[in-house]
Amino acid sequence: MDNKPVTTCEPSAISKSRVVLAFLISPATTPLILCIFAGGALNKRSEWDFFICLLFTLSYGLPFAYLGELLLGFPAWLLFKHFKIRSVLAFLATGGIIGWLSLFLLGILNGTIHFFFHDLVASRLGLCPIVIGAVSAVLFRQVLFSPSFDLRVK
Repeated sequence: MDNKPVTTCEPSAISKSRVVLAFLISPATTPLILCIFAGGALNKRSEWDFFICLLFTLSYGLPFAYLGELLLGFPAWLLFKHFKIRSVLAFLATGGIIGWLSLFLLGILNGTIHFFFHDLVASRLGLCPIVIGAVSAVLFRQVLFSPSFDLRVK
């Protein structure tokens, strides 16, 4: 048996408070990214339009982000933890897939699945959930493994 010391960067050694913090912070990127992608649709009219977009997505986009994280992100984290996966590219790709899958499942639930592939190819807004998932997953990874997210009071 290997008696190698456990470092704080190993998935098995991460504190529960850091995992909870990562799950709370990572979906918070959703409103900002949605508004950046919608900026082209708003024709960059004014800062006020961006602020209204941000308030709207905080109200309606953020709950879906947390729901997607709970239903798809939590099982992904359990697999990553079990297999001790720490790769940025693995988190990035998995987050993008989770974002795409969330868009696909929402399309099934609201009956607009026939528009799904057309929107994904035809507009940058179709790529938005993939970018949101990827950015959220990388932020999740940074909160977990970065020493700069130290939770101890100094």
